[in-house]
Amino acid sequence: MLTWAQRLWALPQGETKDAKKSCPKRLKRLYGGSCFFFLGAVFVVSVFLPMTDGGLTQSPFVSVLEKIPLPFLGVGIPYAADIMNFVIVTAILSTANSRLYASGRMIYGLSQKKMFFPIFAKLNALGTPTYALYLSLGVTLVGMLTDAFAPEKIMASLINVVSFMVIIVWISISVAQYRFRKAYVASGKSLKDLPYKAPFNPLIQIVGIGGCLVGLVGAYMDANERIGGYLTLVFMGLCYVAYYASKNQWGYQQEKGL
Repeated sequence: MLTWAQRLWALPQGETKDAKKSCPKRLKRLYGGSCFFFLGAVFVVSVFLPMTDGGLTQSPFVSVLEKIPLPFLGVGIPYAADIMNFVIVTAILSTANSRLYASGRMIYGLSQKKMFFPIFAKLNALGTPTYALYLSLGVTLVGMLTDAFAPEKIMASLINVVSFMVIIVWISISVAQYRFRKAYVASGKSLKDLPYKAPFNPLIQIVGIGGCLVGLVGAYMDANERIGGYLTLVFMGLCYVAYYASKNQWGYQQEKGL
């Protein structure tokens, strides 16, 4: 959840006017809010739920709500399960909305750089990339239909492919950041001149690459996950074929240097 929040936060940062000030401030808020809610939830559960209560019939948060005594009633919060269901549905809708936003912005960015169909770079009167948003929504609906009607093994394989691709994307990000900073210094510039200076470089990139590789190896050792790894290689091959077959179609010219 936190890694996805980072990606969602990073998308609009390239469009900010003063990234040097806004990036550190918003990053601190992101980590501060995440730690507050994650650790706060664990603290509340540990306070109100005995360690001997190992029931698996309902959510621990429902159990906590049922155990909190209310004034004049002496019992827990009524309809606790319904309240938690409402919270979960709201969180799901919020997550779906944020992911549609992120996907639409990425498609819009690719179209702007002439790496995808030009139609997806068009904006409506409110500045929203509607065509890119419609494409993201269509792919999402295909995933929902697959979950509803396709065999369970197919859906499990698709989830495995997505999981492997997320790890590979984070490896790519770490490698790109490592190489960028190395080339930036080699060109005679200083990392202090960057609008935002991430701490613990290059250690943080090396640890990120190592952690992702451990995750890939661990997933491959699971026989149930292995088929997802093979399908991921096929999917990556198709992506490379599509890229090299269409990279000159829309007039995209790769930038040289830094």
